[in-house]
Amino acid sequence: MVSVKVTDSRVALKEYHVDVVGKEVIIAQGAQTSILIFDEENWAKYSAQTMAMAQRSLTPLERRKVYRQMIATSASVKLDGQFRLRLPPAYMARAQLHSAHPSVDIIHMVDGDCEWLELWPEATLGEPHNADNLYNRAETMLIEGCKQQAEVGADEPS
Repeated sequence: MVSVKVTDSRVALKEYHVDVVGKEVIIAQGAQTSILIFDEENWAKYSAQTMAMAQRSLTPLERRKVYRQMIATSASVKLDGQFRLRLPPAYMARAQLHSAHPSVDIIHMVDGDCEWLELWPEATLGEPHNADNLYNRAETMLIEGCKQQAEVGADEPS
């Protein structure tokens, strides 16, 4: 994990971060107030996996909620020549990065063959789960739906 300052809505990524996500990235909302950063290929995997799980375990109404909060919030952003990522105003506000000298913690995440970066407002990674956060609600709904689907599968005779 690396901590970096946010200056003029920009986050300066390290070269090894750029090796993970490239210079043209997809950003999306993450858990709590975090921001997810993907290259195009890994975003396609992540969003397809998320929606496949939703398709298997949720009602159409629940799927729309998951899509709205976890997929539709994405945006394409290009890094500048100094590997700085400009965060759109909505992302700055959601992550509460409007203080005088905000910082973010950058984490490199890997799940199977999918990898991405997560930006967490400094010192928020370990905060308790906020049940009122719309992304967290969608994620919880998806997790619970997958658990119920797994339980139903476990109850069926082999």
